[in-house]
Amino acid sequence: MATNGKFSNSSRRRDVRRNLPKPPAGWKEFLRQGYVRWAVVYTLGMTLLGGMLIHAADRRATYVVGQVTRTALVPRVQFQAVDEYQTQIRKQNASDREPAIYKHNEAFFVQLRHDLEQLLAIGEDYDNIDQVPLAVRNDWFIDRWTLSQLKQFTRDDKDRQQWTQKVDRFLEGIAGQALLSPERFLIETNQDTRSPMIKIVHPHLGELARAHSEIYSTDKHGRFRKNVTKFATTLFPATVRKAVIAVVMEKLAPTYVIDEKLTVQRRQSAHDRVVPVKTTFLPDMVMTPAGAALSTQDIQLLEMEDNAYRQSLRDQKFVGSVSISTARFVGRVCVLLVICIALWAYLIGFARRVAVNPMRGLALSSLLVGGHGLAIALTGLTAGDPQYFYAMAILPTLLATMILAISYNQRMALALGAVHTLIVMVTLHLPVGFAIVALSGVGVITACLDDVRSRSRLVTVGFFSGLAMAASCFFVSLSDWTWAGGGTGQLWQEPVILLVMGMAAGFLIQGVLPVVEKLFRVTTSMTLRELNDASLPLLRRMAEDAPGTFQHSLRIADMSEAAAEAIGANGLLCRVGAMYHDIGKMNKPMYFVENQGGGPNRHNKLSPAMSLLIIVGHVKDGIEMAREYALPVSLRGFIETHHGTTLVEYFYHAAKQQKEAENAPAPADFEFRYPGPKPQTREQAILMLCDALEGASRTLTEPTPVRLEQLVHAIAMKRLMDGQFDQSTLTLKELHRIEQAITKTLCAIYHARIAYPSEANATSDQAKTSPASAVS
Repeated sequence: MATNGKFSNSSRRRDVRRNLPKPPAGWKEFLRQGYVRWAVVYTLGMTLLGGMLIHAADRRATYVVGQVTRTALVPRVQFQAVDEYQTQIRKQNASDREPAIYKHNEAFFVQLRHDLEQLLAIGEDYDNIDQVPLAVRNDWFIDRWTLSQLKQFTRDDKDRQQWTQKVDRFLEGIAGQALLSPERFLIETNQDTRSPMIKIVHPHLGELARAHSEIYSTDKHGRFRKNVTKFATTLFPATVRKAVIAVVMEKLAPTYVIDEKLTVQRRQSAHDRVVPVKTTFLPDMVMTPAGAALSTQDIQLLEMEDNAYRQSLRDQKFVGSVSISTARFVGRVCVLLVICIALWAYLIGFARRVAVNPMRGLALSSLLVGGHGLAIALTGLTAGDPQYFYAMAILPTLLATMILAISYNQRMALALGAVHTLIVMVTLHLPVGFAIVALSGVGVITACLDDVRSRSRLVTVGFFSGLAMAASCFFVSLSDWTWAGGGTGQLWQEPVILLVMGMAAGFLIQGVLPVVEKLFRVTTSMTLRELNDASLPLLRRMAEDAPGTFQHSLRIADMSEAAAEAIGANGLLCRVGAMYHDIGKMNKPMYFVENQGGGPNRHNKLSPAMSLLIIVGHVKDGIEMAREYALPVSLRGFIETHHGTTLVEYFYHAAKQQKEAENAPAPADFEFRYPGPKPQTREQAILMLCDALEGASRTLTEPTPVRLEQLVHAIAMKRLMDGQFDQSTLTLKELHRIEQAITKTLCAIYHARIAYPSEANATSDQAKTSPASAVS
């Protein structure tokens, strides 16, 4: 016995030394901590990926078509820009001034030559005028003198050659005349036509210019006929002159037709030869006035100014061969590095459970970097619709804040929402007004999203967040509004879009909530309410296979929920954890007294060591069953810790008695303790206490309020002195409130009832019993 006492004292001293506060660690020891190294890795990773995103965002224009400028836009450096509007006007004018090209109508001239040869054949085929058909005589004005002259041109080869020469010269003269179709004549002579001439491609002389006054139409050929008459007078004798003119005018057709392909080529060439009109913009020269809606040309001008500015930064050197552009990029990345360092310093100081867990750190870093990239991608989709730019930039921040508020706590969500706002501002060069609007939405989300007990809760919080952002946006816009143009429509457009965007964030989180719970290993109240349904297969199986354990769990659920709410802990989590904490007993339900129903105790035939294995084994069995049924990680903690490292006293004392009877050394108490771990949270500590008290209260023969209060205090102190609450954040003040809440619940469970009298003694009992006391 002395040995056992000595062993017990030394064990107690070790526990005391272990729980003594450790002296503060120095910087070197602090930097050796594993979570500090992980924090450095994640900080550098976030900075590297964020720098890549910043570089990608720099290649995208900030201004978009239709955006109304609130201040005048001026160039930062001198640059030359092509005036697209004036250049296009000049190119169009040059194209319009280029004359149309007309090609020789070969078919008309071939037909005309053939008809003139037919005219000569009349002199060869007919001897007198009467033989010539009357229609030919009338159409070509042929009489005896004309026929006589034609015969002279057919006397020999020399005369025939003379006729051919005259015809060639005559056709060459006609070929110099620009006779067009009526449609082309109207096009070329129209007042809107910028070109003062056309060009005809003469078969012998090449290209010839013809002014509008030298162009003729086939339906108004008076001037053309005069020219034909002139050519005929010069070349042919008077006796055949009239006949030649009649031949020409009988089948009159355009002498030239439009050459579409060559005309298009010439005009395109003239269009391309125009030198672009360039305008020199000096610093502080207004490019776009305040209150103007940006057009496509304005956006192009701003892009050219930005390219010139960036080129000047690359050309100017900061130090040595390092350009100012590179220095600015390094500066922005360093700003991002400072933000990330501040973030992880906050996590190490105020959210250590995240910092010490590498997987949580990875999930958190991925969330922030993903939101960063999403903001860049979404704002890139808003070209042409400027009202959506700020809303798209804010949306990832709202989503990240909601996820953090659900996964961790409101304070952490507020801090990281502010950090994400700063990261987006640095990346997209956004003004202070953006931060005001974004932080108003972040603040409302963190204030309202303390618990998610229904699906509509997320949408409601999103609505109030959007409402706060809409009001902030309105006031920010009003404080910096330019009244040029007198319109106020944009004052209302962005707030309305932000209101809708807040609600959209709620809907989106509602859709991805199961993924968020699985990724961050959290369980929302909405999921807990679903798991609290007694009709679920696992709870229904426990009610059938282990009814005593099921009733035991129901009582603990009521006790733990009341105790948790008394100290401001998560009562719903305690209740659901209590419902599942003993599911491991379903494998061997008859080895637990609550399921034996007054039957034989199976442990009577087992050794204390064997009974210990069965009793302790229900924790391990419960963990395996929780994994099988995919219970959340937060509920598995209740199964693991609801006994902590407490001593299995009944079988420990049975083993001691057995060893004493055998004159053997008494077993060490650690051999009969649960493997743990101890409760890590207040909720798990409450469940441990309620589990012990529910069973202990059943042993009282008269569970009066005083005895129940004494029992609750005794067991609470016993667990406290055993160190079971050391790893939880439970305080003595909270423990006292828990005792009061549990006592109140146990008194309600074991409330006194009046025994109803039997019929034989009804009369005598009624005289002794007051009316008020007969009511239970």
